[in-house]
Order: sequence, then C-alpha cells, then structure tokens
Amino acid sequence: MCLLSKKWPPSTPHHQNPLHQIKVGPNPARYLILITSEEIALGRIWVFDMMGRQVLKHDTDRNQIKLSVSHLPTGIYSLMIETSQGRTSRQIKIDQ
Repeated sequence: MCLLSKKWPPSTPHHQNPLHQIKVGPNPARYLILITSEEIALGRIWVFDMMGRQVLKHDTDRNQIKLSVSHLPTGIYSLMIETSQGRTSRQIKIDQ
C-alpha cells in the first residue's frame, strides 16, 4: 500500500495541545526554575544531566511549581514533565 494513499488521523494543532502550553523559565536559570501550565496539572518532573543521569525528581498535583536548581553545576539539563495528558520534555541551561 502506498503511504500517500493511507488516510492518517488529523493531527492536533500545536496551539491546542495542552502539553505545548507548559512553560519553563527563566532560561538560563541560576537558583530556581518555574514550571507552569494553564490548562493541566503537572504530575511528575524529572531533571537529567547531559549524561542521562537523573539529578532531580519532584511530584506535584499543581499547575505551577518552583524547583531549586542552585545545587546543580553549570550545564544543559533535560526536563521530563509528566501530566495526565502525557509527557513532554524541555531543555534548560543552568548558569552558576
């Protein structure tokens, strides 16, 4: 079967996906990062260094959370954010 002839389900527009509404900042950060979502409660948040090691994990049921990152060395980190709507990831720079 030709892939062009297959009927694919319509995709959700970027602005309508609640996971894309999650904001993380400031970027770069020094002491705290603020994670906010207008539409859905945040669930579990993991922070990984560039070697893939988990350096922070936090559970919440709120739409906004402040995470202390003052103990993390300067570098680029990946955030994995889990909600009832699924998971999304962001990158953030820590500048000490």
